[in-house]
Amino acid sequence: MALTPDTKVGFLGAGKLVQAIASGLIDVKILKPENMMASARTEAGLEEVKKLGLTGTLDNNKVVSECSVVFLAVAPKVLPGVLKEVKKLGLTGTLDNNK
Repeated sequence: MALTPDTKVGFLGAGKLVQAIASGLIDVKILKPENMMASARTEAGLEEVKKLGLTGTLDNNKVVSECSVVFLAVAPKVLPGVLKEVKKLGLTGTLDNNK
């Protein structure tokens, strides 16, 4: 899938990595900020991505449900819990090799 400015892209996570990737995609006009969404565990964690123009949410499932492309950008220690949470959506192409 090629990214176009209208592709809906989501990030599970809203930290410095997400901010850097999103800023880069916006700066080179690959994506529009209004077509990007990021999730965080707290409202405070969303402040910086909202400053970039991204939609912020505390709901990982909302990101996965509304976006065509999703980046996993959380700390390794929380990744299993995040994957378990979004797996409930019954997605195809899962990253879980232990089905």
